[in-house]
Amino acid sequence: VGDDRWHLYDIRQDPGEVHDLQQQMPERFIAMQADYAAYANANGVLPMPAGYDPISQVQINALVNVFLPLLLKPTLLLAALVAGGVWYRRRRRHQS
Repeated sequence: VGDDRWHLYDIRQDPGEVHDLQQQMPERFIAMQADYAAYANANGVLPMPAGYDPISQVQINALVNVFLPLLLKPTLLLAALVAGGVWYRRRRRHQS
């Protein structure tokens, strides 16, 4: 989560990532960007789409991969019970 810009930090000296070093170390900054571009190209890394919101994506992933699978079995069981109850009541009415 960030501001959609590249930064350069010394996380040993600045673990809170407060002091951006790209102006003090432009060669290293450019070299690291080139290394990332080569890595991304070699590994098929896609750029972030416009308007990407990581918080919304985490919520969507949690819903699809965690909550829906947890709720699927109880929902199917409830639907089966309701359908069985409707079938049973109709059958009893026709027998009377």
